[in-house]
Amino acid sequence: MVYRFLSSILIVTLVVAALGQKASAVDLKYEFRSVWLTTAASLDWPGKYADDEMPEDLKIQDWPTSEDATVEDQKESLLEIIEESAEIGLNAIVFQVVPRGDAFYESERLPWSAQITGTAGEDPGWDPLEFAIEESHKRGMELHAWYNVYRIGDDGQDTPDESPQHVADDEPDWIEQDGNDLWLNPGIPDVTEWITGNVMEIVENYDVDAIHFDFARYNTSGYDRDSDLKDQYDDFGLDNLDDWRRENITRLMQDIYDEVQDVKPWVKLGTTPVGNYRSDEVSWGNALWAYSSVFQESRRWLEEGIQDYLAPQIYFDMSGSPEYTELVDAWVAEKFDRHIYVGIGAYRPSGTGDSENVRPEIPDQIEYARRNGGDGQMYFRYDNIKPDQDGNTPMEDRYDRLAIPPPMDWRDQQQPNTPSDYLLSHNEMRDNVNLEWDPVDFETEDGDDHVKYAVYRFQSNISPDPERIIDNRRNLLGLTGQTEFTDEREDIDEDDGDAYYVVTAISRNNIESDPSPAASIDNPTASEEDQQVPETFTLNQNYPNPFNPVTEITYELATDAHVELSVYDATGRRVATLNEGSESSGEHTVSFDGSSLSSGVYHYRLDVRESANGSRIHSETRQMTLIK
Repeated sequence: MVYRFLSSILIVTLVVAALGQKASAVDLKYEFRSVWLTTAASLDWPGKYADDEMPEDLKIQDWPTSEDATVEDQKESLLEIIEESAEIGLNAIVFQVVPRGDAFYESERLPWSAQITGTAGEDPGWDPLEFAIEESHKRGMELHAWYNVYRIGDDGQDTPDESPQHVADDEPDWIEQDGNDLWLNPGIPDVTEWITGNVMEIVENYDVDAIHFDFARYNTSGYDRDSDLKDQYDDFGLDNLDDWRRENITRLMQDIYDEVQDVKPWVKLGTTPVGNYRSDEVSWGNALWAYSSVFQESRRWLEEGIQDYLAPQIYFDMSGSPEYTELVDAWVAEKFDRHIYVGIGAYRPSGTGDSENVRPEIPDQIEYARRNGGDGQMYFRYDNIKPDQDGNTPMEDRYDRLAIPPPMDWRDQQQPNTPSDYLLSHNEMRDNVNLEWDPVDFETEDGDDHVKYAVYRFQSNISPDPERIIDNRRNLLGLTGQTEFTDEREDIDEDDGDAYYVVTAISRNNIESDPSPAASIDNPTASEEDQQVPETFTLNQNYPNPFNPVTEITYELATDAHVELSVYDATGRRVATLNEGSESSGEHTVSFDGSSLSSGVYHYRLDVRESANGSRIHSETRQMTLIK
């Protein structure tokens, strides 16, 4: 009785103490983490901040300012954005290259954007898209080329007089005007053909990882002449005008998908649709609805396999109108085995209404998306998530561990060859380690030879199993597109053992190779045959702890043995058997998912026997805390 009372006191104390700490975040090995890098109106780049006396709504000046920047200045500022994005844990950049019917790359179809030089159509003397691709790939990041589809300009926008002209000047019959906004009408077949040609120019000339569409929709409620255009151009056989409007945009997506598949089938296609899809799936009745207001049937594009991902603009609070949570649930419920990257409005708070709470909620929004079927996050926009002078971001610690973009099951599954012949070197103080390896010779059946590399680090007193190192997401140290990597070892504790490194190659579709042998400074060419066997049987403390809802448990076996690893609640009831059967000597790691359990303290026990019915040779118990 006394023992039960004291145990209860201990459990309550541990739970209360744990709840006083920040609940541990779910960290995933595979997660898409990206940001919209906005060039329209020079918002993120290549714009400059105005001085503090500038009114808040004119915070960004037009480019260039009176102090004109050189090409090198512009390259340096773009490189800084890419570097910072990698440093804060992002693994992709969504770079706006066609903001308003103009281009941030060398095009024979679209004029150079005035945002680069101050003059529309003027060649800046360098290619921002080519530069961004090269620098992103060097850092193991994806580059998605962001194309604004039907929103093509503003009334009074600076346009060139010479070829290539802006489409509003070249094809005025294609244009619809709403206030100052200029839009292309999707009901005109020549518009579909023209947009498709623009996209294919990018795909054919640049090593982009994806084309990312925005404004792939009508303006609100369509246009006055749509009925006449339907009578003139309808070849779908649809009676309903709104169905015809939706079909026009879907036909564009189908045409682009088919042409991209013919030329570079490894290039992904994705769209950022309006976050409110249908009025029957959320509790809020007054909104801009993607399906009925702007005729954007984007979930159908996933169902028909003509898009790889959607990044819906869910720019709402956790308890807003509608709620962020119910919108995430609605999109994930209809993703048709494709990817949903949740679009988060990091620009908020705007100072009005519910939006005041969004930025403090971003960590919770990340966690909710992770736990409820989202495949990643995308932030609008870079300036709102860039690190402050202390290195802090609104994502807090949610990206402290790196992640690889998730592979797409419907795309090429070919596994790259394993990196080989790599070398470790270090300075005298051993406060950094340099790794170099030979480039992997790899090409898919479709002809794509793009590859990047993942570097893992694991500390141990014995030579570890490379497969187990890469299976544990906590060991992922870095991503790079180059065949070298430097570990500055700032978080190394020599008491934890030698640092062992493993390198893998990763394809365009993020399929990972088998690992290289584990190597350390003192044992730079260790192989599986050289690996040492633990001298004892050991059950290690789970990590993370406290956890929510997944943690990992590692144990070491001195010999081949029969093991049973089980989890018990505070009453001694077994709630899970994590492993049971014969195991080889060495280190073993298993995951425990407590999603179905309540918060509290649990115990996990390792029983080791010579055989299934043999005598017990080791038993050990530890405790862990689940917090929800």
